[in-house]
Amino acid sequence: MYKTTGEIVVETLVNLGAKYIFGIPGVHSVELYRGLKGKRLKHITPRHEQGAGFMADGYARKSGSPGVCFVITGPGLTNIITPIAQAYADRVPILVISAVNPTPELGNNTGLLHSLPDQTALIKTVAIKSYTIKRPSEAAKIIAQSYFETLGPRKGPVVVQIPTDVLEKKILGSHQRNIEHKTKVMPVKKSDLLKCTKLIRNENKIIILAGGGAKHASSEIIELSETLSAPVVLTINARGMMQNHPMVIPASPSLPKVRKFLEYYDLAIIVGSEVGSTDYNMFGTEKPIVFKKIIRVDLDPKPNANFPKITLNITQDAKAFIQHLNLYLLEKKINKSKNWATSKNLVAHAKKEAKKSLTLSDKKMISLLNRIYQSAPSSVIVGDSTKPVYAGNNFLEAPAPNTWFNAATGFGALGYATPASIGAKIAEPKSQIICLIGDGGFQFSMSEIGTAYDQNLDIIYLIWNNFGYKEIADFMQIKKIKKIGVTPYPPNHKKIADAYSMPYFLLERLSDTQSILDKAKILMRKGRNKPCMIEVIEKSFIYD
Repeated sequence: MYKTTGEIVVETLVNLGAKYIFGIPGVHSVELYRGLKGKRLKHITPRHEQGAGFMADGYARKSGSPGVCFVITGPGLTNIITPIAQAYADRVPILVISAVNPTPELGNNTGLLHSLPDQTALIKTVAIKSYTIKRPSEAAKIIAQSYFETLGPRKGPVVVQIPTDVLEKKILGSHQRNIEHKTKVMPVKKSDLLKCTKLIRNENKIIILAGGGAKHASSEIIELSETLSAPVVLTINARGMMQNHPMVIPASPSLPKVRKFLEYYDLAIIVGSEVGSTDYNMFGTEKPIVFKKIIRVDLDPKPNANFPKITLNITQDAKAFIQHLNLYLLEKKINKSKNWATSKNLVAHAKKEAKKSLTLSDKKMISLLNRIYQSAPSSVIVGDSTKPVYAGNNFLEAPAPNTWFNAATGFGALGYATPASIGAKIAEPKSQIICLIGDGGFQFSMSEIGTAYDQNLDIIYLIWNNFGYKEIADFMQIKKIKKIGVTPYPPNHKKIADAYSMPYFLLERLSDTQSILDKAKILMRKGRNKPCMIEVIEKSFIYD
């Protein structure tokens, strides 16, 4: 049976286990859609290609599988570059498949519709890899390779471009034999365990820093922490690990009080973190944290420049290595639990000091976040770059891993949360997804609530309305710069909700959070799982 390259691409994605495609059809990409009919792939149509990319991002974060996008060349690709860059910064696996102009026209600058001078060069700086499918026979192999590369040691976005003439070409057979992939399991080296144990044996002041790459290793890190009496500081993407454990500090290493606490320790075990600036020096005012010795465990062998002097760099999966390390420490009878009481007191003091160092504004907004989690314990908050999100990034005890994530950790793109929450809901339909976004960021992507409506997704859109870009306005004030360009007037959010047939609530005081959320859930169920909107007006909100 003859199949076009477009059909082979779709067939390959199905065999790889992909379940959703996020994209907007265009004249260049229609051949990709020929093979979708009757396949186990559901197409989700956003209102903008940027929305497609952020939906794929949210889907990948919640499912653990790559989010897949179809786009056209030219504006389709340039529109999705921001989500690609966001995924690169936060190590999120997404696969973007783009149609391009016919092979003879590539790079000729003949003025064809949607023509780009050099699409590969354009994408090279924001993606892990970029490929061009030049003939139908290599389509399955390249798509499979790209899919798995998004999940590699350095997770992130991969882009595949297919010229329209290649998309239309037919070939006999599907070439599915080319998509086999053997996961390369790196064995834990005894030499690494020996070196690690030697460093641990000689130090009593040990601390653990856990990042997003350690979320699946929560129980192993708890055991290590208890064995070594070592406090655990969580980065933003690790929030929810070790919930309520007496040795965990759910506060940003960027906070001066937390940084001071970290520098008390002689040996830092950094697990699943690239130690980037948004985690360790968000405010850009501090020098790198100084540890006498560092053990780093991560799949990516390249440490960040923030910690150039790594004593021992171990390229390994966090869960696998810490599991083996715990057994090895037990075998060698290394146990520092005698220091437990002292460490526990130090952690309690550090948490107290971190909370005290927060601004009054941050404390108030964190109280709202805590109330949301109390009122809806199974909820997942997908955040944008907005003030309550920045506050939560500074200090927040999320109920479980992956229940708190946002755009403010890597690239910081406004408008992320509206579509990302859609991807998260598609990945985890039973969870209550709450999109937390400011009125400024909401105007970047508010049209995507139409996608939530189309797909019958009961997402709560929580709009934090401070009438503009308040975070930037405050920063300009600190810098003694006249506030210019920071007050784009928001739309009437109730009318926006009405336009999309969404229930609308105005949350006016903290004590009403539970009742408003309960009412929202009831109406969403009655409305056959349609989304709803809750608005908080910052200047009049009452924290009672």
